[in-house]
Amino acid sequence: MGDLFSESVARSNNGPKRGPNEFKKRKGEDSSQAKYDGPVPCAKKAKKPKDSSNELAVCRVLLADLEAHQDAWPFLSPVRHKSVPGYRKVIKKPMDFSTIKEKLTNNLYLNLENFIVDVNLVFNNCQRFNEDDSEIGRAGHRMRRFFDKRWTELLHLKKKKIIGVDNHIIL
Repeated sequence: MGDLFSESVARSNNGPKRGPNEFKKRKGEDSSQAKYDGPVPCAKKAKKPKDSSNELAVCRVLLADLEAHQDAWPFLSPVRHKSVPGYRKVIKKPMDFSTIKEKLTNNLYLNLENFIVDVNLVFNNCQRFNEDDSEIGRAGHRMRRFFDKRWTELLHLKKKKIIGVDNHIIL
């Protein structure tokens, strides 16, 4: 019996090698069952949640508040790589308020979470590149605190359905 076992192991390890024209079929692939029911779409459209426009109304209000803040000046537009040497090496995913606004305008955010990720990326990039006690570093810390506070307030108002579809706060 030992000879049979070692012989079967030897056969399985040294089985026939496939030639270059012999391809393995993928799991679930069967060439005899090709289906051509109609045209195949090239790209799928992203599905939007039913209430995404209401959710994103909060984002629009919040972004307007962020842009109007006195410490927003370093974050309003993308960092110019020529005027800030080394930025491109340190920051791999730059983000700023104008880019966020453009993404909101073009409906590229599918939900609140994606918006929040980008806003936090602005402040994370600031913290990573700038010294805490520099002018821009301090502005970044103040903006993050303002963002966190305002975000909490707006979510509270949204739960009470005080923010309308037209992005205005109804009091």
